[in-house]
Amino acid sequence: VEPGTEANWQQPPFSGAVADGFIWGRGTIDTKGKLLATFEAVEALLRDGFQPTRTIYLVSGHDEEVGGRDGALVIAKRWEAAGKRFEWVLDEGGAIGQGLFPGVAAPAALIGIAEKGRVTLSLTASAEGGHSSIPPPHTAIGILAAAIERVEANPLPASLQGATRQFLGALGPEMEFPMRVVVANSDLLEPLLLRALGASPRSNATIRTTTAVTMVQGGIKENALPASARALVNFRILPGDTVQGVTEYVRRVVDDP
Repeated sequence: VEPGTEANWQQPPFSGAVADGFIWGRGTIDTKGKLLATFEAVEALLRDGFQPTRTIYLVSGHDEEVGGRDGALVIAKRWEAAGKRFEWVLDEGGAIGQGLFPGVAAPAALIGIAEKGRVTLSLTASAEGGHSSIPPPHTAIGILAAAIERVEANPLPASLQGATRQFLGALGPEMEFPMRVVVANSDLLEPLLLRALGASPRSNATIRTTTAVTMVQGGIKENALPASARALVNFRILPGDTVQGVTEYVRRVVDDP
């Protein structure tokens, strides 16, 4: 929760309050519900005397959203050092929901067969400091703002490839007209399909490496010209794209060293 926005929330965190037909559990979604469901399932199996053919390990991390450095990474290194190799791994999984994709009214279960990569690039503008009474045409913040505008106005190209194309092939028959027809003829109507998918943030994320300006820093006083300004831009990389390719694309788009 961003500091200063606490009053915007309807229920306190971890309250478990029952209201409006829901159990309110801020802070419990990612993904403590599945954690408890897993433990309940294991306990039920143990009560029934279930004996698995192979050894099963349950792994619970606490820091996924910040990269998993002290959770999954430490566990993986420990197993590697012990020489353990696994037949297969089942992660937390996707979602079952409605309205997840344009043209699909029925609930859809998302089965993950690929995952995006990520990279965060820093855009930094430097300038002479000084007093705000004698400003240059553009301060460091203004220069940075122009770079941010160019990055947001020029998203990376969209495409139908790999897992996304398979995803559409599976969902296509369940779609309403006219999306069902467009998907069925995606080889001929790809530009139209990409335009339709790009109209929604959720579906847009399946067809391109996404761009999100997430942090901006600059200036220390209202009457002082900032000597530098910095923005962080987070990219979620579509399978097939690369960190190097994204970095080169941003350099071309910003066109300002």
